[in-house]
Amino acid sequence: MINLASEQIREKLVELLEEIKPHSEPTLIQRSDQTSLYLISEQDYQLFLKLIEDAEDQIDIKEADFRLDTVKDDSYIDYDDFFDSLETANASIHD
Repeated sequence: MINLASEQIREKLVELLEEIKPHSEPTLIQRSDQTSLYLISEQDYQLFLKLIEDAEDQIDIKEADFRLDTVKDDSYIDYDDFFDSLETANASIHD
């Protein structure tokens, strides 16, 4: 990994942009106030976003599985019954 102070960026920006290629090592840029950032290729960034999305999907699936496992059988209403009850309630309102 390339490690640069922010002052060096102006001098090396063109060179850095030419070096950033898919699957290349990220470049760490450190500012004087101790904040940092990484310079990565667009392909690596897209992969990062995909991995985050997949991880979020896995969390959602685990949460849904947990809720399905903990619901009491007598409190469960299936899809068709739910909409039938809405139609019945709606009809009684309009009568």
